Amino acid sequence: MKKKAERCDLQSRRIRNILRIMKISVFLFLVTVTSVFANGSYSQNKKMTLNMTNVKLGSVLDAIEEKSEFYFLINKDLIDENSIVSINVTKTKISNILDLLLNKNKIEYVIQDKQIVFIKRELQKMKGVTNQGVTTSDLSVNLETSLVNIKTVQNKIRGKVTDANGVALPGVNVIVKGTSIGAQTDFDGDYSLNVPSDSTILVFSYLGFKTQEVEIANKTLVNISLIEDIAKLEEIVVVGYGGVKRSDLTGSVSSVTQKDIQEIPTNTISNLLQGRAAGVQVTTGDGAPGGGINIRIRGNSTITGSTEPLYIIDGFPVNSDNDDLYVGGGFNEGGDDNKVRANALSFINPADIESIEILKDAAATAIYGSRGSNGVVLITTKGGAIGKTKVSVNYSTGAQTVIKKITTLDGPAWVAGLTEAEINNNIAPADVRYNGSDEFHPLAQNAETHNWQDILYRTALIQDVSVTFSGGTDKTKYFLSGKYYDAEGIMVGSNYEDMQARFNLDQEVGFLNLKSNFLVSHNINNRVPAGAGFNYNVVREALSFSPAINPDWFNDAAGLWYTDPKTSGPNVYTNPLRIIEGIHDEIATNRLLGNVQMDLKLHKTLKLTGSYGIDYSNATRDTYIDRTLTFSGTPNNNGTARINNVISTRTNANTYLTYNQSFGEHNLNGIVGVERVKQVNEFLNVSISDFLADDLRTDNIGGGNSELLGASNGKRQWQTEGYFGRLNYDYQGKYYISLNARYDGSSVFGKNNKWAFFPSLALAWKPTKENFLQNQNVISDFKIRGSIGQTGNGNIDAYSSLGVWSIGPNRYSYGNGELVNGASLSRIQNDNLKWETTTQYNIGFDARFLNGKLGLTFDYYLKDTDDLILDVVIPKSSGFKSSRQNLGALRNSGVELAADYAVFRSKNFSWDVNANATFMSSEATDVGEGTTIDPNTNEPYIEVSEWQRRGGLRLYEGKPAGQIYGFVTEGVFDNQEQADNWPVDMDSNRNNNKAGYWIYKDINGDGIITDDDQQSLGTGQPKMIFGFTHRLKYKALDLSLFFQGTTGGKVVMFYPGDSDDPFYSDFWTPENQDAQVARRGDNGFRHNRFHSRDVQNGNYLRLKNVRLGYTVPTKSISFLSGLNLYMNISNLFTITGYKGYDPDVSSGGTVPFSQGFDTGVYPKAKTFTFGLNANF
Repeated sequence: MKKKAERCDLQSRRIRNILRIMKISVFLFLVTVTSVFANGSYSQNKKMTLNMTNVKLGSVLDAIEEKSEFYFLINKDLIDENSIVSINVTKTKISNILDLLLNKNKIEYVIQDKQIVFIKRELQKMKGVTNQGVTTSDLSVNLETSLVNIKTVQNKIRGKVTDANGVALPGVNVIVKGTSIGAQTDFDGDYSLNVPSDSTILVFSYLGFKTQEVEIANKTLVNISLIEDIAKLEEIVVVGYGGVKRSDLTGSVSSVTQKDIQEIPTNTISNLLQGRAAGVQVTTGDGAPGGGINIRIRGNSTITGSTEPLYIIDGFPVNSDNDDLYVGGGFNEGGDDNKVRANALSFINPADIESIEILKDAAATAIYGSRGSNGVVLITTKGGAIGKTKVSVNYSTGAQTVIKKITTLDGPAWVAGLTEAEINNNIAPADVRYNGSDEFHPLAQNAETHNWQDILYRTALIQDVSVTFSGGTDKTKYFLSGKYYDAEGIMVGSNYEDMQARFNLDQEVGFLNLKSNFLVSHNINNRVPAGAGFNYNVVREALSFSPAINPDWFNDAAGLWYTDPKTSGPNVYTNPLRIIEGIHDEIATNRLLGNVQMDLKLHKTLKLTGSYGIDYSNATRDTYIDRTLTFSGTPNNNGTARINNVISTRTNANTYLTYNQSFGEHNLNGIVGVERVKQVNEFLNVSISDFLADDLRTDNIGGGNSELLGASNGKRQWQTEGYFGRLNYDYQGKYYISLNARYDGSSVFGKNNKWAFFPSLALAWKPTKENFLQNQNVISDFKIRGSIGQTGNGNIDAYSSLGVWSIGPNRYSYGNGELVNGASLSRIQNDNLKWETTTQYNIGFDARFLNGKLGLTFDYYLKDTDDLILDVVIPKSSGFKSSRQNLGALRNSGVELAADYAVFRSKNFSWDVNANATFMSSEATDVGEGTTIDPNTNEPYIEVSEWQRRGGLRLYEGKPAGQIYGFVTEGVFDNQEQADNWPVDMDSNRNNNKAGYWIYKDINGDGIITDDDQQSLGTGQPKMIFGFTHRLKYKALDLSLFFQGTTGGKVVMFYPGDSDDPFYSDFWTPENQDAQVARRGDNGFRHNRFHSRDVQNGNYLRLKNVRLGYTVPTKSISFLSGLNLYMNISNLFTITGYKGYDPDVSSGGTVPFSQGFDTGVYPKAKTFTFGLNANF
């Protein structure tokens, strides 16, 4: 108990209370829904087997009651229980059994829930009761007279729904007009429902098709072909604080549809966005299960602030700030370029998503003011629908492997190279590894080869199951889902487990509509040290460690795993398998998202909306390094344990008034409101070292040496308040104008600039509504639109404008020998710090041609961001290190194209194609004053990131953003004469030039090689991103192929190791002077220079996803309304010239413009899954 108590003290009690309430609520709801579902479907689904010959009717009825939950109400004047009957049925419905029993009698029956009542056949006909089982609360029975009062007479209608080519349409909504009675078609397009006799019209509706009404007078069979509305002009698109018809959009908005979502079985939303929408760039920060992602909409608009878009889920802005959600404390982590990026959207089940809208231009995002400069992603989850409870089950299972393996040297070649390096390093012959006298000589002599990639990477199993319940009436609609996901990582020692539950409720009470959305999630992520956050990176070590060493080798009697033959000096590496074994790193995250909304209809044109939500995250990271693990020969402190806890709480309150009115051909709608957001972050860190044993790890940190105990905690909070409004007007659906404005205030800025105003204006015109385009068949629809507006970025550190005191081990002795604690000011206060402001211009058009078969969208955008927030170094005479100031500007511009085309449609076959491409550029238009000056060009630049081996990431005025700077290599010196005639290298580690050294270009021509000879080696920002999808369907088979890629960007490969081939196989020796790479050894192979050989072309084309599905006919399966079986392959192949694992990488932590940094990130997986989607 003591161990548990010590651990619980580090957890927040608040989450337990909230989770307790949620557990009770979810349990009660499950009971209720299950009960409703059971009562509503028991009579339809219950089947029995009876084999009774020449027995009394009463005995058969008794047997039915014993074998089921049915019970009979019998009028003995109607039923002769002593009559002799026979019944022989197997797994038969109760209605069919009763039909057989009562076939010769003038008796009918009515089923109400689990109660069965017998009535006269004449009475049944008079009252209109069918023997299909009426389950209505208006039914009452008088046992003495058998009078049945049934309010409505019901007729059964069935039919089939297809498109114009006869292709069955599953999921079509069929509603009896003016009632809440409805059904959905199954996967074969079939439907059936009971219709009141006084109803005359059925309404058929389906996304992408025109809604149609059909008269049903005296009909029992109604088949219909829906007319496809390829233009989808009446589709409602979610925008800020409401929705608008797609035909009325004036802003630039991209959508990810249900069809897109269903095609990719995935555990993360990033896979749904990558390559699906123009202007949206998604890169991988970490390929591990549950790993981090980077999403950019129309480029980077900041340097120090958050570059993540604003995510709105069901109207609630969730927290996606990496600084709020990231749990530090991993070993050897630190700095923005070493932070492991969190996956802010890992708590959302993609199967729960109804649609995703991406708002890109200022006309669409200005309503969010200070949070809109990075774009907005609106996610709408599924809700209930009118009708009986529907159950859906999605299940998939499969395996995943590493996306590729890098070719490496064999054992003998590696030994030869390392031996050459030690000779070049002037190692004494007796000390040279593998020279025969070394204790590990047998390994070299046997010339073993062990590919460490085969050892570390495995075939990993995954499984994913989601279950949903949905249904409702015209007043109450509900949606409940649960999910469990379990994935082994492709690298041994890693795995990810995720559990989620969601409950959405929509309740209408008179003029009041109440909506509530609740989500609770829990995931556990067991990590291995890979990527930017770890100096001891097993991905790098696997390519650096000797393939001549057997992984089962032990180097002493204690069984300590073999590290390296040498414990010091260059080229010393640690056994990667030993690193995984010796480091425990687990992150457990609980998250609660809840939002309640009230809509009050004040008038038919006026609605008042109020909402309140909370986003709560509690993450704990447990890390432990065991007592015997050493890094490059350096021992640790007999085991070190760390526990880090981060709690993030964000609350959001909205109140707004919506107005909607039409005056003849004039349409007007508007909104005004106020929003308040508060964010509180709390953290607690505890570490201790010197353990007697490794058994308890972080379960009992009291087992360490108390004198080595370290602890810290802190709290950070901020809040914003905003007043917003929007006015939309159109005339005849032909001319449009939209005005947006927001006035925001934030606590993070200086007292003189806490408030800012963000307006936007958008205009649109539909030429196809003009008379001159009426009599033609080429252009189906055409809309021209343009916008200008401003948005802001206030997502910076909570205390950016304030002076910062550095409090820590600042001790000073005043002469008496006693150390006194103290604090120092490290950053000066700035009362004038203000918002980063982005002004965006957008012009584009939306068009459809050939009767809607071909769709095309075009956008040109220009984004200017001013008043960038940077830390500027100031003179030491001020007494401060830096001042946070507004200076500098960025510009992002680009062209976005999106197209879709219905290539072919017939009754049995269809082929659709859609594609998108974005051509983009980013540059610094102003780097401000007081920045660093390039000695070669005298140009000022901003140093975004600087690396240990020289080189870095810079912003130059007027040049593409994110310039990768380093030395240019022109091969290697063939001989010493060539080396002597080259400019002298002033690096002390070079020992001047030698034959076999890299040749570095003298950029400034001063006759020497210095740090001033660095130049741009390109940028990691691609010039084009694209994606395209083919969808083919033949009868019950469907196939989709999704491709995506980028061109024009570079990738910096930081991790070639000593066993990397061909980089190291063709190294220079006196006998091999015409070599590709420099000589081995001499104080490090790369000689401490970052150069052009480290930078590679990052172009690639990837078959991202292949899905083959089969829709199973379900007519003969009464309990199924649809069943689809599928096989899916993700990341099937990649065409690229990049030599690393994956060119689609961004492992530069949270540093902007760090796309294309490959620090040895956990590789992506190639995934094979089999699954099913079943509807009941």
